[in-house]
Amino acid sequence: GDIADLSVCLRRVARDPALRRALGSAARDRVTRDFAPTIVTSGLLDLYARLAADSAGKSRGSWYRRFGKRAFDAVGAAAAIVLLLPLLAAVALIVRTLLGSPVLFWHSRPGLNGVPFWLVKFRTMADRRDHAGTLLPDEERLGAVGRFLRAASLDELPELWNVLVGEMSLVGP
Repeated sequence: GDIADLSVCLRRVARDPALRRALGSAARDRVTRDFAPTIVTSGLLDLYARLAADSAGKSRGSWYRRFGKRAFDAVGAAAAIVLLLPLLAAVALIVRTLLGSPVLFWHSRPGLNGVPFWLVKFRTMADRRDHAGTLLPDEERLGAVGRFLRAASLDELPELWNVLVGEMSLVGP
């Protein structure tokens, strides 16, 4: 809380290389001791377990959490698919014309309670390969169309299907 004292201490550290080394060594020892990956991971897992237990206790009695959220997601996704059908068709046609087939990209992702599901998106990268048949790096396969689809989040529109079938929510897996 004393700015003048802090300033004096910082000047002393700036002028004294031995003090800087000693402070750095002490800081490194503390980080190694108190922030080791196993300790941090263990603490996070404990926190997640407490949060999950708290959430489970709250959601049992909540009608909205048990039924309303799913109904809202299904109705919202169905309405969005119907309203966005012309846009979905246009993007699919662009992807098919400029990037080829398949139009959709399926990727396994962890869902609720870590259970994997197949996330669907529009494809954004070309299937270009080198002379040996190995796929080129992502940067070389992602063209202007793919960058635009990603920047505008149009590649994610097919995820509405995942929401409709209950694998995702409108706010995430």
